[in-house]
Amino acid sequence: FIFGAGQLVGHEEWAPEVIHDNNVLERHMKDYMYFGCIHFIKSVKKGCPFGESSPTLNDISAVPNWGKVAQGMVKMYQGEVLNKHPVIKHFKFGSLIPFEPTTQNSE
Repeated sequence: FIFGAGQLVGHEEWAPEVIHDNNVLERHMKDYMYFGCIHFIKSVKKGCPFGESSPTLNDISAVPNWGKVAQGMVKMYQGEVLNKHPVIKHFKFGSLIPFEPTTQNSE
């Protein structure tokens, strides 16, 4: 979703709410990762309204532009993955993902 939202940043033709248009999703799911992901979710969770099966993605569709969606996706990833010790402890740090310890302020 992060890369897919990034791919759509600056795209003037579609606002994020276009994910509710199944014709657009089917027509462009191979060209745009975000549309492909949404199409997959809708195909797997048939019979359930999108707002119920994927409430966060449904809420994101109300954001005014793809730049804001991409920023929000990165912030969500930082908060839900990178800032969680049970998840990040399994990352292999090296030249691609360096480990740079921070110092704690005692203010």
